[in-house]
Amino acid sequence: MAVFCGESDGLSLTVRKRRSYSPPRPGRPTRRPVIRAPTEGDTQVNKQDLITAVAEAADLPKAKAGDVVDAVFEAIQKSLKKKQEVRLVGFGTFSTSKRKAGKGRNPRTGEEIKIPASTTVRFKAGKGLKDAVN
Repeated sequence: MAVFCGESDGLSLTVRKRRSYSPPRPGRPTRRPVIRAPTEGDTQVNKQDLITAVAEAADLPKAKAGDVVDAVFEAIQKSLKKKQEVRLVGFGTFSTSKRKAGKGRNPRTGEEIKIPASTTVRFKAGKGLKDAVN
């Protein structure tokens, strides 16, 4: 099967052959990610799982739920960029703190390097979140 990959300016066109799928060899992980809703035994939830959960809880289409999740993340990010604290009662508090410049070592060469000062994000879980987890 041929797949178009390039720009079509009327003069040049790149076509390459798509590789057929073959199952992974034993002992090697598969490269095809599976998008699914989180289950009880999962140890990790990604953004897509969060969007699915919001869509189901609020009875929204996934596209709208994705916009809502993006808007929340963007609002938190903008507030933290302005050095403002974001406090969500019962959930937790996002804040920023400054990290001083320091010295470190390159583990490969042992050479001393300078680590510049930076601003980092902190999260402190609220009582409601702690109680829900325990």
